[in-house]
Amino acid sequence: MTSENDQQAYFKYMRSLSHDLRTPLTSALGYALMIEECLEDDEPEEILDCANNIQIAIHCMVDMLDKTSRLAHIGSGNIQAHPAPLNFRLFFDIVMKELGKRLEGRTLSIMNTVDPDLSIEADLDMMKQVFVEVLENAVLYSPPNSECIISYDEDTFVFQDKGRGMDDEAIEKALTPFGQSQDAKSLGAGCGLGINIAKGLIETHKGQFLIESSVGFGTSIKICLQQSDNP
Repeated sequence: MTSENDQQAYFKYMRSLSHDLRTPLTSALGYALMIEECLEDDEPEEILDCANNIQIAIHCMVDMLDKTSRLAHIGSGNIQAHPAPLNFRLFFDIVMKELGKRLEGRTLSIMNTVDPDLSIEADLDMMKQVFVEVLENAVLYSPPNSECIISYDEDTFVFQDKGRGMDDEAIEKALTPFGQSQDAKSLGAGCGLGINIAKGLIETHKGQFLIESSVGFGTSIKICLQQSDNP
């Protein structure tokens, strides 16, 4: 069994590696942008596409490194939640703006049934990332133009999509860092860290992150928060 010291050394290594790799990638992105600026409008379309694809690839790699670093911070216990009252209406507007930047033309109808006047105790930045990761995951695994329903009851948020669903083995892989099912690989589903980050951030709030799913019947993700008894 891996000792706590071994785990801490691993997380420290992952943070350092992510930082060291991000620096040359940032430089590469800068050069890619310079190349694009030097290209003329009448350049062959293939060359313009190559310049654009270089930028997209670098952005994907930087995002993967950022998520690796984030997960390492969570695993090392070096982050703390700072809960404060959040008005759900305002919070959800922030989430949707952030999600819109990531959708890249993909579509998913999000049906929000949560009372807009709901107030929860949570860390704004952490909870925003949780919602974005869960909803982005729903977009990826759901058919075009389907919907994801968000509800809230008894301190629990429920995200119910109408995607392809998962069996028990796929759920276990989804909750394992860098774990990907065959469906995830075929869809080009990133590096398999988003759901783990969301789970870790909820556990930092001393809450629970649960996945319930059946193949062909979609997936339900439940986020249970411990709320203060204070009015």
